[in-house]
Amino acid sequence: MHRTDALVVPVAVPIWHVMDSGRTPRVGDPVAWTLRFTRYREDVPHDLFDPPETFAEFEGEAHTVFTDSRDGRAIVLVEGSGLAAFWLTRGPFEGDGQLRGRLQVDPTGGPTAVAVPLTEGRIRRVLKVVREFQREGISWTPRVGRVKVVESDEQPSWVPDDADERQWLFSELLVDLEIAP
Repeated sequence: MHRTDALVVPVAVPIWHVMDSGRTPRVGDPVAWTLRFTRYREDVPHDLFDPPETFAEFEGEAHTVFTDSRDGRAIVLVEGSGLAAFWLTRGPFEGDGQLRGRLQVDPTGGPTAVAVPLTEGRIRRVLKVVREFQREGISWTPRVGRVKVVESDEQPSWVPDDADERQWLFSELLVDLEIAP
């Protein structure tokens, strides 16, 4: 019997999703998520905020499934190696081969114009993404380029301590998701 290795990709889980669900994903958990894809560099609005560990690479294809007639923006379905994700682009897109970008859990289920298949898998590792924030008056602003990935048992908070002007805060989880072929 021939065995194909499972695809393992990093998937970002926003802190607000963890807080809303009341449960932190754990190693070994089976999951079924709607994923959002953001292509590396072209569409990532703040690539200095995303460390290299947060980008996935996989073989797949992307094809436009909906184009808004008002502004030309498109919804592209990205599929490959057992995963599916939606990608919001500035215009129609078609392509296949090696895809590189960021995958993030989208708890809304994705855009209503398109049915995005769930990606099913098992969590193999859980890390935290922490960012350095600077106090600006009564608000906190992330500092460009000041982001790192740490083991999930390290304890940066997601609530700022008012005593400090700068501090590292937990902003999202990064899970390694194993997707069976």
